[in-house]
Amino acid sequence: MAVVSLVGVFIQSRRAAHAYDQIKHELEVLSMLPEDSEMSPLLQAQVERSLRALLEHRSAKGRDWSGVGVAIFFAGFASALAFPMLNGGWWWLLGLLVAPAAFLGIFGLFDSLMLADRDAMGRRVNKPPDEPDERASGTRQSEGQPSRSE
Repeated sequence: MAVVSLVGVFIQSRRAAHAYDQIKHELEVLSMLPEDSEMSPLLQAQVERSLRALLEHRSAKGRDWSGVGVAIFFAGFASALAFPMLNGGWWWLLGLLVAPAAFLGIFGLFDSLMLADRDAMGRRVNKPPDEPDERASGTRQSEGQPSRSE
């Protein structure tokens, strides 16, 4: 189980930076190049290809495999400590370690296995909420007209 956790940590550490950061860096480099540079059109084409690829694969959902590894480690740790705890006696004190480890393992496993939009580090990406349409909700008051509560 420790091997699974170490593999997850290794995979997480080898991930590249998020595509947005890479594109931003390329745009900064492009802005520093002189306009007559022969690299300028090549870098501009690369930025456009990166943006196109990002937009095409933007809705791809994934799982956090390193999180799965850590969750399996916590669940295994809780399971290994649960068996001596069931013998009774002072072993019941292991429950102080088993309960949080089991919670982290079970919650982490379900959270990491769920398909969701994720960034390069495996964290969920929350989409901004859609702004409500003011006309549809009827909350906007026309200028110069008193509200009905007045």
